[in-house]
Amino acid sequence: MKNRRSYERFPLELQSSLYSWSGTCWTEGLQVTTRDISSAGIYIETEHPLPANVPVRVELSIPLQHGYQQASQGWVLISTGSVIRQDRYGLAVKFDKSQLFTLLNRPQN
Repeated sequence: MKNRRSYERFPLELQSSLYSWSGTCWTEGLQVTTRDISSAGIYIETEHPLPANVPVRVELSIPLQHGYQQASQGWVLISTGSVIRQDRYGLAVKFDKSQLFTLLNRPQN
């Protein structure tokens, strides 16, 4: 079977938060883990399915590391997109073309 992806995917396992748009506001964030990412989208492992075409916001927590000890602060990448498919392990999100990642520096818990 030929790979139909236009963008190269990279394995990336990060703790993240996933918010879905309810029509009037963003829902409370689900704690999820990413599996892989490309410039066009991301695959998220979750036991909480969302239907296709639901708008979502993804916050990726990027830890800072100094040597072998993790720093107390990290970076958070934020982007929006839509669910394009789901399976029993999680869901695929296509990033909005008009939405670039927003980068925040904030303490991690």
